[in-house]
Amino acid sequence: MTKKLFATVKALALVSLVALAACSSAPTGSLGSTGDVSSGPSTPSSPSQPSSPSSSSSPSSSAPSSSPADPPPSGAVSLDVGVTDTIDDLGFSFEQARADGLTRTSIYTRWRDLEPSDGTYQLGYVDAMVAKAKAAGLKLTVEIEITNTDCVEWGMTDAFCVAPLFPSDLAFSRTGAGFDDPNIARRLAGLFDAIAARHGASVLTHVFIGNEVDRYMAVVKHDSGVDLVPGYGRMLGAIRAKISGAYPTRPKLGTVVEFQPSPEYAAAPPVACPNVEVLGLTMYPTEEGAEGTDAPPKKIQRWMGAARLAAVGSCALAITEVGASALAPYGSPTDQQALAAAVVEWLRTNPTVYDFATWFAMSDNPEPTDSVFGGMGLMSRTGVRRPAYATWLAAGKPVP
Repeated sequence: MTKKLFATVKALALVSLVALAACSSAPTGSLGSTGDVSSGPSTPSSPSQPSSPSSSSSPSSSAPSSSPADPPPSGAVSLDVGVTDTIDDLGFSFEQARADGLTRTSIYTRWRDLEPSDGTYQLGYVDAMVAKAKAAGLKLTVEIEITNTDCVEWGMTDAFCVAPLFPSDLAFSRTGAGFDDPNIARRLAGLFDAIAARHGASVLTHVFIGNEVDRYMAVVKHDSGVDLVPGYGRMLGAIRAKISGAYPTRPKLGTVVEFQPSPEYAAAPPVACPNVEVLGLTMYPTEEGAEGTDAPPKKIQRWMGAARLAAVGSCALAITEVGASALAPYGSPTDQQALAAAVVEWLRTNPTVYDFATWFAMSDNPEPTDSVFGGMGLMSRTGVRRPAYATWLAAGKPVP
């Protein structure tokens, strides 16, 4: 799939990391010092807060809310459901989301911004979002991007696919050691430990190393004939083995792959799963060319069941992104709600398979759009709630 319309949005959101990080950096070996990384799980007393979006069309906490969503059917399972975060969602009230029935949100970060050089961690953005989620009673997932999720076309170079995400002092070669470079595992394990030292798992429940890295690996295999998947699995296993045992309530370690039950998506799940605790999956059944001819609501249920069979190992699963456009010609509000209902129905029937599910995204960005990904918001950019929002909210409401 391609989400290039959102590439610029994510990049803009991540620019704020630089400013936040400048206030909270720690040199190598500063665990337990007065620097950015503390010696144990803690909540920062005054984290830097990200600036609010400047666009007047972004949803805000002052936007009028509609009537509460209908409660789940009698005997329904209360699910761990939320939304992924885009730059326009930062104006959305986390407190209202929790009151409505959402349970969590996910944020994207870049490895380069969190660890600009070996052992120097700039975690101000993570601190701020953990504090924001904690205040609202939401759980949080942090996804650390190590390759560009928009590296999807043949012929793309590492200058686009890898360099902007990797720390500037760490070289990467697709035709060299690749992910088998021991420095990569060492440093990512150190970054994970630095985050775990600050935040226990009560709020920050999952940290995913790599978001849809299988896209990049598919490009490399096509262009260079090099299979990076085995090395990626070994890297994840090395990270897991190196993570400190000093944090018994640390977040779960995971990685994210794009999933469809077709051959071109088959390589990464069985290699990644045995080496992480949770395998995150992104699923977009309404995308052009999506596997299968069945209707999207049936297709997403089939995909969700197939994912368990594709993931060989003891890992749990999580749906880190799922969605459907509510805008013509790619869909309608009714179509979007039908997909949301199908996801909820499957999760309620199989409550132990997936740790959580997050919808992409809370609000449209941009609108109108020339891509199926532009109209996936549970609400419009002006804060108008779509029918799918009530369906998604009801799934997260506690059962009386």
